[in-house]
Amino acid sequence: MHKASIHSHCLLRLLPEEEETQIVIEGQEQEGDGNREPLTLLPVMRTNFEPYDKGRELILEAARAVIDAMTEFETEGSKSFNGVLIAMRHLIASVKKQFAWEEHEMCHRVGVTEFEVKRKIDEMGKNQQEDPDVFGVVKLNEHQQSHILIRQRLTLIYDAIHTAEKNKKQDEQEEVDEEDNRGKGNDNKQTKNTFTDKIWRKFQIYVLGASDNSHFCAVGTTARRYIQQMFDSHFSEEDIEMSDLLINPDEKIAPIN
Repeated sequence: MHKASIHSHCLLRLLPEEEETQIVIEGQEQEGDGNREPLTLLPVMRTNFEPYDKGRELILEAARAVIDAMTEFETEGSKSFNGVLIAMRHLIASVKKQFAWEEHEMCHRVGVTEFEVKRKIDEMGKNQQEDPDVFGVVKLNEHQQSHILIRQRLTLIYDAIHTAEKNKKQDEQEEVDEEDNRGKGNDNKQTKNTFTDKIWRKFQIYVLGASDNSHFCAVGTTARRYIQQMFDSHFSEEDIEMSDLLINPDEKIAPIN
């Protein structure tokens, strides 16, 4: 439980404090709002430029698969844990593919290469000013940095849930080894758990909520909450700004009312 708690807190430390608070608040609002489903591309998130929206829908579909795999694992145990890792890898791959395409597309529309973006940003130094009504290298660079942050957070979540399950297996093996060592050469000694051991186990189960999957569940709860909100801000704000300033209206499809 202690190891799981450490990894759960690692996830939260990666979040800005105000964003962490927003996630909790939005999660509470969703519980009472049947009209708002997490991990769906809402109208406010749509650029109405099909290549962008299609790729972002695939990302959210992959994210929903991760949540489903986590729920299945918590229900069925280690039989389905591999499904969580496979779903996470698919989500990371989907994000990487879509973001790489978007960044190439943005560079093409702005008329710069990725190397030129970095060079111009370096030349600007701290004085990175740009016409707010123009999507140039400054906004392009900020967009890229947001992509990097999302990918880093996904990688951290993957590492955290993988480590949580590994810790569980290590603890199980340690328990087996302890039982073996307790029984070896002690035929005339009592091998049952002590009263203190039993009380501690009951405390873990009834107070801390421990179970066979407790290592994962502690991390999984944090990971699930964050994945459900991970893309909302980027999709509804930064992507929409990019769409409004960079994509010609003639390239967009009419929104469905």
